[in-house]
Amino acid sequence: FPQVYFPSVPQHVIYASSATDELERKIRNVADTAAGRTACILVTKLVAQSADSLFNDSADAEYSTLLLQMLSVLPVYLVAWKGKYPAETGLVLASILSVVRQWEASDNALQESKEPVALALEELCFGLRYSLEALYVPIEDSPAVLLPTKKRKKVNLKQTCTIERLPEQVQKLAIGLVGLLQSPTEVTAKQLSQICSKALISHIVVTDGDQEYEAVSVDMTNYIREVVHLSRKTMPMPTYLSFLLDGSGIELATGISMLQKQSPNHLFLYDSAIDQLCRFLTTCCDKASQKVSPMLRPILESWLSAPMKIKENEGASNETMRLLVKGRAAISILSAFTWDDVLSHNSTDNEFVSTTASDDKLDQLLLNSILSLCEVSGSFWSKGSYFDDNESQQLYLAKLLGPVAVLLRYRKGMLKLFLETVSKRVGAKNTSETVVEIYIKAILMILKSKDPVPITSMIQHSEDLQKVLLSVAKSIETVVSGGPLAHLGGKLQHHVKSIC
Repeated sequence: FPQVYFPSVPQHVIYASSATDELERKIRNVADTAAGRTACILVTKLVAQSADSLFNDSADAEYSTLLLQMLSVLPVYLVAWKGKYPAETGLVLASILSVVRQWEASDNALQESKEPVALALEELCFGLRYSLEALYVPIEDSPAVLLPTKKRKKVNLKQTCTIERLPEQVQKLAIGLVGLLQSPTEVTAKQLSQICSKALISHIVVTDGDQEYEAVSVDMTNYIREVVHLSRKTMPMPTYLSFLLDGSGIELATGISMLQKQSPNHLFLYDSAIDQLCRFLTTCCDKASQKVSPMLRPILESWLSAPMKIKENEGASNETMRLLVKGRAAISILSAFTWDDVLSHNSTDNEFVSTTASDDKLDQLLLNSILSLCEVSGSFWSKGSYFDDNESQQLYLAKLLGPVAVLLRYRKGMLKLFLETVSKRVGAKNTSETVVEIYIKAILMILKSKDPVPITSMIQHSEDLQKVLLSVAKSIETVVSGGPLAHLGGKLQHHVKSIC
């Protein structure tokens, strides 16, 4: 084995990652043969015998270095196998893990001060970061079935990578190795994000009764995100943020675009991905609301604008739901940042209002996005049989307004702006009855909100808000008086008076 791949070993260490293309082709050709697989298993057995004693004083430094050289070739085998031999793949990954565990990453350490074996191990680990990239890159021989799209990027759900063809326990070994090596490359981060996005799309499509695609499980995507999250401090922040955003699948929301059935509840299909995204964004560093939020400003503005692009009377089409998901995601992220700001000040009392992220332009865009979600949702109520009873409407509205309550409570001036804008829209001549209905029900639900704290407490501590609320309630009651929504107007007026 060493004579084939390392016929002469000079003073410095030679690794497969620095091998010529001709040598790599030779390795690939041997890898898929019975002799190649046997040689590979022999290397894993040698590693099993020696892995724990590589740095012992009694260990042969030349032998240990040669063993590390042989180990560096094995990723080429994994790529050449393309997932066909899961048992052997698991053995190889376990062998690499047993060696890498002994490495203490120290990019700033002086090379001259290291022992030959320690230097060899460090070079091996640096090389593995790149030689393992191919495990996550789509394999060339996988089916090239592209989904037709217009302006969006193409998504190939049937194209697979090696990691997706392996059993989940072997997948965990590969992902665990990424975390152990730290500093995942941009290629690895990008491909892992695509694997996560594809898994979410596949889960949504399968749930809807469509065909199943070869993808990792949802639990596996959670594991991938957790591992990368733990490695975030060894990655450039833009690379990490791109991994989170792309891996959430929200930008394209392709899963919704593929569904055959149409339902307003498709708006909530990405909620688990959004929840995870919010959690990772707010915990990726201290004071994330101040440090990370500005970096996400362009993408958040784009997503907030999405619901406003929905054409009138389009109904609950897949394109409508795709745009609504983007708006909901942006609102949820800003809500999470706002709550993070509240917690960083260690204050949830009645007087506290977040001022860190105060921005008139963004606030107006945020409010318009919230109202667009309400208006489009209102149009669902008058079409089809989506909401045949009041309970279904209330449940939908509660989910829709969940992230909004935090923003209205803790974002400076947002509640007042929300109430005044809703009052103007209710009084507008072109506002439909169903939209007026959802606005009134939305205000009532917000006023009754107790998560995370009762919003009425803030109102009772502000004379200005009490005046605005009383004025809005009276204005809305006047608009709907004598019509089918008069009872709702009266209900709102009565509830407001009980608060103020």
